[in-house]
Amino acid sequence: MFADADFAGMPVHWNQRLLRTVPHIVRKAPGQIGFAVIERRWVVERSPAWLTSQRRLARDYERRPATAEAMIRWPRSAAWSAASREEAP
Repeated sequence: MFADADFAGMPVHWNQRLLRTVPHIVRKAPGQIGFAVIERRWVVERSPAWLTSQRRLARDYERRPATAEAMIRWPRSAAWSAASREEAP
């Protein structure tokens, strides 16, 4: 698990205690001034963006948790099947 420096405090202890994982905190390079792409940062941040690109998932309209979960799985399974068709010989 990777996290940026903003998550170096309480979430690290929570992960260690409940999930039994130790996240790798990705920090700025020493002496860095300004913006630079940080290793592995966008892996986590792009997932919510992919989900909310589906209009139905931009807001929580569902009343039952099972329906909400299905609405998340449906576009992901469509994307996965499209990717597998592209990779097929």
